[in-house]
Order: sequence, then C-alpha cells, then structure tokens
Amino acid sequence: MTRSAVRQLGIMTLAITAFCGAARGERVMVTALDGAERTGELTGLTNREVTVQTGETADTLALDDVAEITFADQVTRRTHFGACTFLLADGGKLSGTLEDGGPGQLAARTALGGGLALPYEHLAGIRMSGPDEAAALFDEALANRLAGKDVLIALGDNGPNALRGTLNTLNPEEGEFTFAGKTRRFRTSKVYGVVFAGGVANSATGMVTITLTNGESFTGNNPALRKNTLTFTASFGADLEIPLENVRRLQLRSPRVVYLGDREPKAETSEGMLYTDWLVRKNRNVFNQPIVLGGRTYEHGLGVHARATLTYALAGAYETFAATVGIDDAVRPGGHVNFVIIGDGKRLYETGPLTGSDPPRPVRVDVSGVGELRLAVDIAADGDVGDWADWADARVILPQVNP
Repeated sequence: MTRSAVRQLGIMTLAITAFCGAARGERVMVTALDGAERTGELTGLTNREVTVQTGETADTLALDDVAEITFADQVTRRTHFGACTFLLADGGKLSGTLEDGGPGQLAARTALGGGLALPYEHLAGIRMSGPDEAAALFDEALANRLAGKDVLIALGDNGPNALRGTLNTLNPEEGEFTFAGKTRRFRTSKVYGVVFAGGVANSATGMVTITLTNGESFTGNNPALRKNTLTFTASFGADLEIPLENVRRLQLRSPRVVYLGDREPKAETSEGMLYTDWLVRKNRNVFNQPIVLGGRTYEHGLGVHARATLTYALAGAYETFAATVGIDDAVRPGGHVNFVIIGDGKRLYETGPLTGSDPPRPVRVDVSGVGELRLAVDIAADGDVGDWADWADARVILPQVNP
C-alpha cells in the first residue's frame, strides 16, 4: 500500500470514528517497533490499528507495527487503592480491598471498580499486612511456587507460619483452607497473604500490557477506543471499561520482534586490554546490573565491555535491527567506545566515538536479506576504562506479512 493510500485510509478512519463518537483527543506518543515516534491526538484505536491526528494529517498505523502508546499528559502517581495487593499470574498487580467472593475466585474492589472477579488460576498471590517475618515467608513462597499447593501465611501467636494446602474461599472476614487432610476456617485478619498454585500453570499473558496512572498494570487483548474510554479484555477474564484519564501507557508484544538478549549468538568474543574475562550479559549490563541508559531502565538488551563482538544467524528473515546504544549510567561520564554493525561482512552502521557524556543514541538499520549479523564494540580512546557498553532493547524485526 502506498503512503498516500495509507494517509487516505487514516482520514477515512478518522471520519468514521468522529461519526460514531470519537475520543476527546488525548495527546499520545506512538512508538513503532523500530523506535520511530509519532506524537498527536489519539482519535482511533482497535485491535488492528491506531489513528493519530497531527495537525491536518491523520496517520493510521497497524497495531502489529506499534510497540508502545504513551499518554503524554498523564503522570504516574504511585498510589495504593486499598489494603491488599493482588499479584497477577501475568506479572501485573492491582491494589484494592477484598469483597465477598466464591469458591475458586476472589472478589475485589480496585481502581477498575468493584465486584472484580479474580480467578485463582490467574493469580500469583494476594498480600495483606503483617510483620516483616511474614513478608519474608510470603516472598520465599512466591519465588518457589509449586503446582497443586497453595501457601497460606498465617499470623499465629508464636509468629507467622507457612501452610501448604488448598485455599477454598477467602472473604473480608473469614476463609477456608484445607491442609493435612482437614478443612479449617480462619479469620482473614489472622492471615498475611496467600500464594496461589493455580497461577504456576496458567501464567499466559495478553498481547497488550496496560499501565495505569497509579503505577499498576495487567495484560489482556482487544483494546478499543470508545469516546473517552478504553475497552479491554483482561487476561484474568474481565471485560473492562477504563477512563482514558486513568491510563498511562499501552505496551504491545509483537510476534514480529525478537530480542537478541533472548537468543544465543552464533559466536561471541570479549577482549579487554587488561582484564580479559568480561562476560557478555543478556538483559543486564556487563557488571550484571540492570541496563540503564540516560536514566531509563531497559528490560531487554546486551551488556558488554569493549572490545566485544556478537554474531547472530538471521538467515535473511528479518527486515530491521533496532536498539538504543550508549555507555551504561553506572560508569558515566566515563567510557569511550565505538558501536559497529556488520551484515554479511559489510559495515552497515557505526556510531563513531561515544563517551559517557553523550546521550544514548537510537539505532535503526535495514537488515533485509542479511544472513549473518555482527554487533561490535571497539575501544575508541583512553584505553578501555569504564567501557561498559549497552545494546539496550537490541532486537530484530520481521517484515509485516500484509503491509
């Protein structure tokens, strides 16, 4: 499809959205899979495309080509809605209060509203309040969940205890728990929390992660814009209507994106000038800390120390390589390196000398038809002291099937 055709489609989508009742034009930044950004008013969103109005121009992008939609005017406010924290099996969490539920599910009142059903199989845990000793037992059980065994952290007179069994019900006043072959009632006030076994086997995440302005998040599918409301099917089964003023960010997981931090390289080398045993780190910096560039923490990426190379077999299947590169914040303003990208022996890109005083640099390189991709970090000057180099969010992107 030509650029003019895409633009015409965007204008048609805008007109249809306006006729059906468009949103009031929340200002958003839409980040594509390759890092390109568009800023404007959000005027349309379905599970297939997003439309952004910039001046007189309406741009419609396939949702398959979008990595993130950030609401520019919303500010994250770290607030806790209630006394409980509901830890979701998809890695998200909600705060709120318990309501009267039934077997196999909790009922909660959260920032999303009351009467929210949270099935046990979609929960990793529920945390309430209690002493530090109880928190430690809860964290240990959460880190070592076992299929078929819930863990109740009970607050006894002689200190907290971790009981393995099956939670039957949990309500604001009382609950039922089966362990050691017997079912017992307990007062909810005597419980610090429960770690659920169901979420071990059922931790599937949706394609979209929603982050609210209070910092809470959860995943799901089928986002759509309805006037000033986002409709959404959460991974725990609820169909939600969320006011846009409560939404901070939408992050989309695309099957077209492959993070190199999740793949094994075909080959790697690391040759420091003095200390030659620096390890190449996946999704961490070279000192095994979170990757941080320009104050932003990256979940994905590669951490290396100059001089280092990593080689990946692409088999000509990918269209774009993208990353953000620079010296890790842990050693700034030190460091002095040069990032180089080589495809099938041909130099495709290089940054030139970068120091810890330079801002992180976004990189987008066409790798269409490239069979072997090599990422290199060379020593630029001043030896290799502080040359902690990050390939943050290093990823290769498949072409669209139906662009």
